[in-house]
Amino acid sequence: MIDIVADFIRSYRRQYDFYRTAAQLCAQRCEQLLENNGVRAMVTFRAKRPDRLEDKLRKRNEKKKYTSVDDIYDDIVDLAGVRAALYFPADRPVIDRLFREEFNLIGDPKKFPDGSPPRHPYEKRFSGYWATHYRVTLRDDGAPAQVRYADARIEIQVASVLMHAWSEVEHDLVYKPLSGDLSEDELAVLDELNGLVLAGEIALERLQRAMEARVARSGAKFSNHYELAAFLIEAVKKSGADGEPILGRVDVLHRFLQRIGMDTPEKVSPKLAGLLPHGEGKTISEQIVDGIVDSDAEALRIYRQEYAGALARTLQGGGTTTTSVVGGEDFISFMSCWTDLMNILQEAATGAVPRMSKNISQAQSLASYLVEKNILNSIQAIRLMQLDKLRRLFVHGSPNSIDLTAARQGVEQFIEELRSCDQADIRAAVERADAQKTKMLLARSRMKQVASPPSRSVATKAT
Repeated sequence: MIDIVADFIRSYRRQYDFYRTAAQLCAQRCEQLLENNGVRAMVTFRAKRPDRLEDKLRKRNEKKKYTSVDDIYDDIVDLAGVRAALYFPADRPVIDRLFREEFNLIGDPKKFPDGSPPRHPYEKRFSGYWATHYRVTLRDDGAPAQVRYADARIEIQVASVLMHAWSEVEHDLVYKPLSGDLSEDELAVLDELNGLVLAGEIALERLQRAMEARVARSGAKFSNHYELAAFLIEAVKKSGADGEPILGRVDVLHRFLQRIGMDTPEKVSPKLAGLLPHGEGKTISEQIVDGIVDSDAEALRIYRQEYAGALARTLQGGGTTTTSVVGGEDFISFMSCWTDLMNILQEAATGAVPRMSKNISQAQSLASYLVEKNILNSIQAIRLMQLDKLRRLFVHGSPNSIDLTAARQGVEQFIEELRSCDQADIRAAVERADAQKTKMLLARSRMKQVASPPSRSVATKAT
C-alpha cells in the first residue's frame, strides 16, 4: 500500500532548504519594511520541521484521506512561515497596508479568533488567540538569486509579542502534546494566562498612546525614527484627517531632519500643516520633505544624500552608487528651475490674497487655488501637476539625465509663459519672485565672503 504521507515527507526533506530560504527572504523584507516605516516588531522565520510535520500529517490524514502528495501540498499552507511580533497591537492596520503593498496575497487574510469550535471540552472564559495570518508569495524584484522563490507560498503571522509568546506555549501543549492531553486545571491556567495577555495588550496600547503624547509634548530631539513615527501618527490623527496615515521612509526622514537641525517636535510641526494620509499619492514623509526642499537647494542636496545612503544599505552593496542616485548637475539644474517656478506661483497666490500664508507646498493644492482665482487656466494646472509628479519621482527615486533634461525644459517653458503673460498680477508675481531670488543670491554671496579667510600678505624681510 502506498504511504502518501511518507512520500510527501521524502519530497519535503529534499525541498526543506528551499522553503527555509523562501521564509528567510520574506522575513528580511518584512523586517526592512517595518523598520523603514517606524513599526517596532521582532521578525522570525522557519520552515516546518519534517519530524513534527509527519506527526501532524498522520493525524490529519485520518480525516482528510489524502490521495496524493499534491493533496498535502494544497492542505499545508505554512511550510514556510514568518512571524511578526508587534510591540504595539495598535500597529496592525499599518502592517495590513504595508503587506498588501509589498507581497502578493493569496486570498483574504485569516483573522483570529475565527469562531471555530474548541478542540477540547474545557469552556474558556477568554477569547484565545488574537492574530492575523497572511498567505503570500514574494513579488519578483528581478534579482536572479531570488526568482526561484517567487512561487513559494509563505504564511506571515502577525500578533503582539505577548500573544505570540502565549500562543507558542498553548500550541505546543494543547495541539502538539508530547506527553498526553492536558488536564482541566492545566487548560484553566492557559485560559487565565490568555486573560493576562489580553490585559497586557490593552496596557501596550495605552503605553503607545502615552509615548506618542510624551514625544509631542517634549522639546527634546527625536531619539530615533520610531519616536518620529509615533509623533507623526499622532499629529495626523489630531488633524482630523480620515484614513490610516502612510508614513513611508521615516528612517530616511529622521536622518534628514537630524542633518538640517529640525529633529524636534517644535521645529518640524510647522511643516505638518495640510498633511494628508494619502496626499496626492505621497507618503507623509515625502510630503514633509517636499515642504522643506521645494525652496531650499541645500536641504535637497542633504536629503538626496540620505536617500542614496538608505538605498545603498537596502541593496547591501548591490552595485548602486551614491553618485548615480543623487543625480548630479542635471538634477540640480532641474530643481533650480522648479524652485523658480514654485516661487513665482507662491507669489501669485500671496498676491491674490495678501494675508494668505505662503506655506502652500503641494503643487496640486496650489494649482487648484490659482485656477479658482483665474490666475492659471485648467490646462496649465494639469501641466503643473504632471511636472510635480515627475519632480516627486526625481526627488524620491533615481532619475536619468534624459528625463531630467526633458522635465527641466518643461519647467523653463512654463516659466517663460508666465513671464510673457499679459495679466498684471502674474507679471507682479514674477517681479517679486525675481527680486526675492536676487536678494537671496546676494545674501549667500556675502556669507561666502565673510566665511572665507582673508588673504595674508607675506612680508619679505630686507636683507
